Amino acid sequence: MSRNRRYNKKLTKITNINEDCSEGSSEEEQYELGESEDSSEYPESTETGEMEGSSDSEEENFVNMRPDGTRWVKLQAGKSAGRPPVHMIFKDIPGPTGYAKRNIMSGCVTNAFELIIDSHIMKHIKECTEAEARRVLKND
Repeated sequence: MSRNRRYNKKLTKITNINEDCSEGSSEEEQYELGESEDSSEYPESTETGEMEGSSDSEEENFVNMRPDGTRWVKLQAGKSAGRPPVHMIFKDIPGPTGYAKRNIMSGCVTNAFELIIDSHIMKHIKECTEAEARRVLKND
């Protein structure tokens, strides 16, 4: 059996498990983000943000109805879809980088300043300051 077929069978089983579990729970316990294919399935929201013809429990969970049919509802706190992706985990060590540790002499403030603002930037700042001074002094 190919890998895709195995994955599709497992996905089908998982989908069926989710449907079976959702039948026994009440609507108030289910919080999800869903899209409606038929706009008549959910009542439209009015300009004031209230639902027309909805019950109190639906109004508590309802957040927003988009023109494209996407319905946004509140999620339960503490429920996550699983483990966060690797790119969302911050792994850097706090503190100065290795380059900064090697090139800063202890107690020397100018040395640390030169790591941030190098001679090229200092030269550019000097040229811009002199040009501004010439412009201002010629106008006076």
